[in-house]
Amino acid sequence: APPLAHVPPRPLLERAIPGFTPAFASDDYLVQRAALRAGLGAMVLERPFHPADPRFADAVPPLVELDVGFALPAGELHLVCARSMQFVPRVRAVIELLREAFGIA
Repeated sequence: APPLAHVPPRPLLERAIPGFTPAFASDDYLVQRAALRAGLGAMVLERPFHPADPRFADAVPPLVELDVGFALPAGELHLVCARSMQFVPRVRAVIELLREAFGIA
């Protein structure tokens, strides 16, 4: 199998879309984002990072949300910091903003 063939969401897309063959693959989010902004294809974006995100305002062509007829499985996000840093005000502010953005009480 080619590199990255096992990395989600590719296996799901291959099962759900007959003949699915990606033209481009990268495990680097910034490279994926640059390719998307340059109009090289589609990318799975999580919902606070959605097509209306101002970081994609200059994408060519403009981004549109595609309904592929199924939902992607829930993923996990882990925030890691040194125990000694977790109560530093600027770190705590980032933690709280992320908790709010992801709806974590």
